[in-house]
Amino acid sequence: MRLTVLWINDSEARLTHFCEQEMVRELVGGEAFFWGRVVSSLCESRRILLLGPKANLESFRYYLSENHAELFSRVEGIEVVELPHDSVIAAFALKYLLRRAG
Repeated sequence: MRLTVLWINDSEARLTHFCEQEMVRELVGGEAFFWGRVVSSLCESRRILLLGPKANLESFRYYLSENHAELFSRVEGIEVVELPHDSVIAAFALKYLLRRAG
């Protein structure tokens, strides 16, 4: 199982991949249009949770649904969060993992 929690704003994306007993962090950004790199980083994820400021989430959600429908079908939740710490990301991941288990 691989769950990815993605936090995204207008200039960067922070991906946290949870698989087996491992947590891997990845930072994407720095260029004008970085969403393609974000999509590439999400391709192996079976479950996806999107976090971020509301406007950025709505834009990225629309982009995924219109351009990457299969990948969008793996999105299990969308939560408005300004700039989370690792503990907040872990809490959201646990919430969605438990929802699936229960």
